[in-house]
Amino acid sequence: MAKAGAITNPDGVSDPNEWLADILNVRFDEVLKFKEAALDPTSIEGIHDMRVAIRRLRSFLRDFSLVADKKLVAALRQPLKKLADRLGRVRDLDVFIEYLRELPAAPDELVRLGIETIANDHTERRRIAAASLSRLLSERFLNELGERFKFSIESALLQPKLFSGANIRDEASRTLTGCLDEFVGLSPALYRPFSAAKLHRLRIAGKHLRYAIELFDPAFDVSLGPFASGMKEMQKRLGDLHDCDVWIDQLQPYTRPKPRKSGSAAKHAAAIWLIDRLVQRRTKAYRNALELWSNWVTEDFCDRLRQTVAPPGPSAKEPASIGSE
Repeated sequence: MAKAGAITNPDGVSDPNEWLADILNVRFDEVLKFKEAALDPTSIEGIHDMRVAIRRLRSFLRDFSLVADKKLVAALRQPLKKLADRLGRVRDLDVFIEYLRELPAAPDELVRLGIETIANDHTERRRIAAASLSRLLSERFLNELGERFKFSIESALLQPKLFSGANIRDEASRTLTGCLDEFVGLSPALYRPFSAAKLHRLRIAGKHLRYAIELFDPAFDVSLGPFASGMKEMQKRLGDLHDCDVWIDQLQPYTRPKPRKSGSAAKHAAAIWLIDRLVQRRTKAYRNALELWSNWVTEDFCDRLRQTVAPPGPSAKEPASIGSE
């Protein structure tokens, strides 16, 4: 996966608005540079790279909207979400197809036939989703997006007193504390193994927090790298769990066999076999996430992050307890 573009160190920037503009332009350029790779039918990494680039951009725009005029930033959200959704459809299919192709051979011939048929079904869906993405990623769409981006950001940066804090360090503290509060507030989902929706929201909040940590790391005297690494590991474990939930849902149509339809019995047998494996995989992913969270509670991971990013001085917010409703 391609790494995020380098951001100017805030220590070397006298104007906070200049720093904001640099971040936004770098993140937007990252999205555009992956266009050709995303449309390459021979590679699945381009889709993933462009999708991650959009996530980073949207995450920062969300933080930016807290200090800028929300209406100006909101004008960018709809087209970016539309693009993210199209990329997401293709990427989700890529991951599922890869999972099916890499499975060990099933002991039953009927199941093997069913898995192959299901993989072919999803390959066709992937072709259709990729064609839809290709139509969206036209020069006209990207040019309009670029013009909208330039107008919205330039207008927002002209706002007087854009920053509420005294400097970038203060804004970093405010943003990271807000992201951490959101993540901790959703953390009770980890004690609800069958609450897929709440676990998914927690995963998204974790991504947002991780991107913010990586973005504002240079603003602090102490490296936030260990906290970013921790959030990346939690994101991975919750991501494995979420994949299983999505794939089990995708298999539901195959659990309702239609005797007169060709290949239905094989697909039904394969779906049952796959769901059994996915439940086991999901259980392992959930246990891994819960184990990591338990370690964080013991090691005061979230409180240490809060203290590290707190504004200097006696006004720093007292650490909140974690793991409670």
